[in-house]
Amino acid sequence: MSALAAPPPEVLPRSYRFTAEQHRRLEDLGFVPVNACAEAGSSPSWRFTAEEYHRLDELEFFEPEDRVELLDGEIFTMSPIGILHSVAVRRCTRLFTERARGRYVVSPQLPVHLDELSEPQPDIVLLQPDAAENLARHPRNEDSFLVIEISDSTLRFNRGRKLRAYARAGIREVWIVNLRDDCVEIFRAPAGDSHAETHVRQGDEMVSCQAFPDVSFPARDLLPRLP
Repeated sequence: MSALAAPPPEVLPRSYRFTAEQHRRLEDLGFVPVNACAEAGSSPSWRFTAEEYHRLDELEFFEPEDRVELLDGEIFTMSPIGILHSVAVRRCTRLFTERARGRYVVSPQLPVHLDELSEPQPDIVLLQPDAAENLARHPRNEDSFLVIEISDSTLRFNRGRKLRAYARAGIREVWIVNLRDDCVEIFRAPAGDSHAETHVRQGDEMVSCQAFPDVSFPARDLLPRLP
């Protein structure tokens, strides 16, 4: 475990909790809940495409403080970012930026369009340079060399539902920087809803990006720690 502090308790990200007023607004906008035939008194459940999700944002549907992402048609509230997580994101951003040499752009905590129903915001993505500055759309799965998720309280969710979404979208390589066990979990060769090739690296063991083998670090360099 990192020497900085103990990771927070593990939790699952929760579905966005719509207020009664938001439920009414969705119905006024023409959205139909997926449980429209459920018995009276039950709360509506909603499913959105990425296009509909953007429409809600344009209509200022969410509160300014809301941190949300779309996965499998469901809007999730993202967990607050703790100190360990923040330090790990900054370390990864610095390390990958130092080795980029114009070959990729480091995109931290910004959307990637996986498919019609999923547009998560990974902690780090290495993007093709042209895609990073495309004004017509968010980067897509085919634009991504590497996706990195920093995982402490959301480790089970990132290893499960989110990793399956990345595999289905054909994301070629995913790293989970596991702050609970001080290791880097590597997933390659997407096939269906899983990755056929997996590795775990820790300590001085080297991790390298498959697309750029020279972009390589000891696993410990990606983890927050005291000097």
